[in-house]
Amino acid sequence: RAFGKHKLAPTLSPKKTVEGSIGGIVGTIVMFIAYGLLISNIMNNVQVNFVSIGFLGLVCAIVSQIGDLSASAIKREQNIKDFGNLMPGHGGVLDRFDSLISIAIVLLIIIVAFFVIRAIGKGIYNRTPDGGINESMYVDINGTKQWINIYGEDVNNPVLLYLHGGPGSATSHLDYAITRKWADVYTVVTWDQRNCGKSYDAKQNDIVLTKELFLTDGKELTEFVLDYLSKDKITLLGHSWGSIYGANLVLEHPEYFECFIGTGQLVDMGENEEAFKQEAVLWAKGDEETLALVNQLTPELMTKEHIIARNTIMQKYGYDMMVNGSDYNLVTTLIFNPNYSLMDWIKYLKSDMGVYWDFFASEEFTSFSLSGRTDYEVPFYNINGDRDYQTNYQLAQEYFEEVNAPYKQLFMMENMTHGLLESDSEGFSEIVHQIAKAERERK
Repeated sequence: RAFGKHKLAPTLSPKKTVEGSIGGIVGTIVMFIAYGLLISNIMNNVQVNFVSIGFLGLVCAIVSQIGDLSASAIKREQNIKDFGNLMPGHGGVLDRFDSLISIAIVLLIIIVAFFVIRAIGKGIYNRTPDGGINESMYVDINGTKQWINIYGEDVNNPVLLYLHGGPGSATSHLDYAITRKWADVYTVVTWDQRNCGKSYDAKQNDIVLTKELFLTDGKELTEFVLDYLSKDKITLLGHSWGSIYGANLVLEHPEYFECFIGTGQLVDMGENEEAFKQEAVLWAKGDEETLALVNQLTPELMTKEHIIARNTIMQKYGYDMMVNGSDYNLVTTLIFNPNYSLMDWIKYLKSDMGVYWDFFASEEFTSFSLSGRTDYEVPFYNINGDRDYQTNYQLAQEYFEEVNAPYKQLFMMENMTHGLLESDSEGFSEIVHQIAKAERERK
């Protein structure tokens, strides 16, 4: 009241002032933006549009005040002070919640509109291309149900199996926005590996993950795809963990594959983390705060503390996975995902990844090392970012030089970190198209 000198609506509500109204609007906007900051810190891969959030706060603040004034107008018209006397001195329920009711109505309209728009968007992305394929299913793999999606614009195209990273970091919640850019030259099979993403099953949390288990999964899934799509061989593309997993599959079963494409190529986890520590020491020269983080790095032992320290250092020096953002809208991609229902999202958010943390820190994971294993019976392609220190691009380049294969080619994406698939999906797609063309011409 000390600051409120100008009446907002003296006839309807004499005590309300312009200054108070402005303060309420600003406060609401600040509160909404603070909530957006909280979400962005909790969910690192989600891009928060603060302009939209601030605008939503503005709308809610204005609607709230309109609702309050509307209630006052009704009381003036009916010549009553309160809508009731349930709470002496404060009136009835409507007197306390008049502004909230108006907000609730607006929010209800927004929610209904959201689900209607989402249903339309999902319907569009669920369509099957003429002459193509768009199928999702659970496949019996090695005693478990594992989810795949098959999408392509021409069923006669060669088939590409995409292996996500992690381990355990399924990408079915967004990868269709990336992989469908290759669907004109490949029929793309995306796969949520065992016990993650849409393949998650809490009953599997007691199953110890081993190299043999993963290789059997990969072999059986490949055999299913070959049979289901009536192909003799397929192309294998793996990112990060998927690159070292895929390379092992190709080395073990070359008869199933036309070629191998590794991106964010991981060669050996121990060597990778040691190389990162050496780089971090150079970055941190003279920076005591970062040197303290460097001292928390334990390349010989994969712990959560090591991963947190590594990621913090990369973020500080501009090498983190999503430093370049994405060249497509992550929010609309999540909203219009044709493969996820509300229950799928709940299941995804409730997933317990403890079994993957155990695997990540185990000798079973390190046994996937490619060191000294350089003889491939199929063409070998690599697509790496020249600023990727999460899977060290220099180690990947050294490994590439040692590879013996019928044909090999290395693509370096400029100014790209480990998130090259998201940050430059268009540029990545162009390279995939080059590889598809090269493979056609080689036949």
